[in-house]
Amino acid sequence: MVGTAAEQLRHRGTPPGGVVRVRSRFVWTEPRHDAALSDRRLPERARRPSATRILTPRGVALRLYLIALYEAQARGTAVDRVPVNDMPLCGAGRETGWTDLIAVPVQHQARGRVVQSVTDKKLRALQSALAHLASTEVQLVHLPYGGARAGRFEGFQLLHESGAQEGPHALAYTVPRRDEPCVLLPAEMFTRGWIHLLEDSEIVFLMMLLHERRRAGHSDWVKVESEVRLSGYGVGRDSYAAHRALDLFGLVSVSVSPDRDENGRSKDFDRFHLPPLHQFRVNGEAFEQAAVEVVSKALTQGVQG
Repeated sequence: MVGTAAEQLRHRGTPPGGVVRVRSRFVWTEPRHDAALSDRRLPERARRPSATRILTPRGVALRLYLIALYEAQARGTAVDRVPVNDMPLCGAGRETGWTDLIAVPVQHQARGRVVQSVTDKKLRALQSALAHLASTEVQLVHLPYGGARAGRFEGFQLLHESGAQEGPHALAYTVPRRDEPCVLLPAEMFTRGWIHLLEDSEIVFLMMLLHERRRAGHSDWVKVESEVRLSGYGVGRDSYAAHRALDLFGLVSVSVSPDRDENGRSKDFDRFHLPPLHQFRVNGEAFEQAAVEVVSKALTQGVQG
C-alpha cells in the first residue's frame, strides 16, 4: 500500500525545486511568555501552531494535509494562486482518487455481518481526517458541500497553513512565494513513502528541526531550547523523544550531550549550571531511500538486538 501510494504521488509530478514549501506558520508561532509551561502543561491547543494542533497518535489528518500541499504544488499551481481540487475521494476505474494517495494500516474485512474493503476503510479514515481539518478549531480545509447529505467531503479546498484565525473568515491557501518563510520538505519524503510510515510526532519533530535550521542561518546542527520547543512549536516531551526513531532510520543524526539522558533531561540537575543540549542534523539524502526497506530493516534489527 505504501509503495502504491508513493507511486501515485510520483505520477502527480514533482514540486518546483524538488521540495514541498510549507509556510512556517504551520509549525511555528511566536513564543508567548505569559504562561507557565512545562512538559506536563503544554500550551492550549488554540495557542499551538497548526501542526501540533492536529497531531494525533492515530488518524491521518497531518499526513493528508501535507500530501494535499504536495499534490497542489506538484501539478504546477502557479505561485500566489489558489489550487482547485477536482480529484474525487475515490477514483472510478483507472481514475486516481485521494484514497490512492494515502496508506493506512487497514485490511479487507470479510467476516461477520459487515464486509468492508480496504478502499472503504481508507475512505472512512479520509472523511474523519477532513472533518477534523475543517473543524472550527482547526480550519485547514474548507468543505464547499459540507451541508450536503451526500458527497459532503468531495471537492475539499485547502486553507492557509496558519489555520484557525480570529475573525469570521479563514484565509484561502495559495502556493507560497519563494521569499516567504517556509519549511522545505524533500519531495522524496512523499515519493519514497516516508510520509506514510513516520508517526505524527516524528513528522512534527522533523519539521521543527528544519525550521530551527532556517532560524539558525541554515546551520547543519541545531538545538532546541525547552521554552522554544514548548511555546513556539507546542512540542512536548513525548514528541521530543521522536528523535530516537528518526535517528534509527538515519533521517536525523544526534550529537548527544554526555550530561543528559536520551530524552534530553539533565542527569544531575543544577539550576545554576545546565549542561549543553543535544544537537540534531537532518540528513536530507536519507529520504532518497525506500522507506519500507529502511524501516523494516531497522525494526527487525532492533527486535533481534
